[in-house]
Amino acid sequence: TAGGGATPPGPVEPTSRYQQTNTYYGDEHEVLIVFLNNGAGMDIDRTKHHCDWSGRVTCNDKGRVTELSLFGESIEGRIPTEIGQMAELDRLFLYDTSLTGSIPTEIGRLMELRRLFLNENSLTGPIPTEIGLLKQLSLLSLYSNSLTGLIP
Repeated sequence: TAGGGATPPGPVEPTSRYQQTNTYYGDEHEVLIVFLNNGAGMDIDRTKHHCDWSGRVTCNDKGRVTELSLFGESIEGRIPTEIGQMAELDRLFLYDTSLTGSIPTEIGRLMELRRLFLNENSLTGPIPTEIGLLKQLSLLSLYSNSLTGLIP
């Protein structure tokens, strides 16, 4: 450039359409990190926006999680109660993992949930009555667990 100054850099292309100016990606990202910290063998770059976790998380145009698919992963521990914060979650596939404990009652906050697959785990305790609040729910799979009670 004139005067011997350095040429200013050109515009930086974002690596994600969900990229923000800082590294905080919101509450849903935090919920997923809490959840995934139980999965020691999971190959996910936790520094990326969760909507860029190809094949495991699906987001809508607003960057909100609509599908979480962690079936067949080696996830140990409980389903975090924070799962109830994922307000636009439509499909939750957590079958054939190593989940233990009870189904959190907070799952009843997922008013958009249409498909819930928790089969083939080691879940115990009563089936939460809050599942009966999920008016959009059309597919529910809970077999191969040690759950008690009736499906609400």
